[in-house]
Amino acid sequence: MNKSLPELERPEFSEQEAGLLLEENYGLFCTLEELPGERDRNYLAQEHNGESYVLKISNSCETLEFLKVQNNALESAAMLLEKGRIPSVYPNKNGEPLSRVRSTNGSLHWLRLVPYVDGLSMAMYRPHTREFLLELGAMCGTVTKALHKIPLSTLDRRLLWEMHNVQDTLNEYLTWIKDKKIRNLVSRSLDLYKLTMEPLESKLRRGWIHNDFNDYNVLVLPKIAGTPDLGLIDFGDMTHSYLVAEPAVACAYAMLDKPDPLEAAVHLIRGFHQRFPLEENEIEILFPMILMRLCLSLT
Repeated sequence: MNKSLPELERPEFSEQEAGLLLEENYGLFCTLEELPGERDRNYLAQEHNGESYVLKISNSCETLEFLKVQNNALESAAMLLEKGRIPSVYPNKNGEPLSRVRSTNGSLHWLRLVPYVDGLSMAMYRPHTREFLLELGAMCGTVTKALHKIPLSTLDRRLLWEMHNVQDTLNEYLTWIKDKKIRNLVSRSLDLYKLTMEPLESKLRRGWIHNDFNDYNVLVLPKIAGTPDLGLIDFGDMTHSYLVAEPAVACAYAMLDKPDPLEAAVHLIRGFHQRFPLEENEIEILFPMILMRLCLSLT
């Protein structure tokens, strides 16, 4: 049975309490600033010497098994990408990547420290040139190459918005779309996806994917000349799914607000294919899968 993550309250830690955890577990004295987070509590931690980190306090229901998979993914991706563009985990005072901490209300949480990845969100950066999109696709392909070999665990962590569940999710929410034209467009896209996917599903490669290559998780560090450096954050929605879903999600966001959305997708896919070649079956399902991700944003 497909499951989504439960709706949970974020961990209850004040900035002062988070600062004490940072000192006790890592020996660091920093100024803290809370960062956005849907399920976890995250703090930007800055030392006086300019070093910056992100202190991550996981939700009480986050499993150790998944956090180990996530840490493995961060390390694997960091090895293949330019230094500092993926937030790999720092060890604590005991040399461990995770610390067990308790909140004032008694709930237990896992604590991690990662480097702060600098840059503008892709949503705020312009222009998205051909070279930029090729580089974005190349990073997406490199991350796919790093993650897909991570061993499959017993985790059942499917999300409502991932491709294994997309037909059920959209069918459930279709009636909620009040605009008849948009509802019909989503319905036709679903029909295309189902028709294309049915003969291909058993042939598609599967593995761990980042699953959320959106324009706020991709960070851009501009340079004086040449293509900017790209980084990637937020591996919290990782799931075991179709590998082709990774570039499909990336394309869905890269196509937004473009004068020629398909041209933008072609550049990204070309960059992806250079780093992680797509198989014929994956190429066939790619466009319907992009449509599915775009449809999800309407529900």
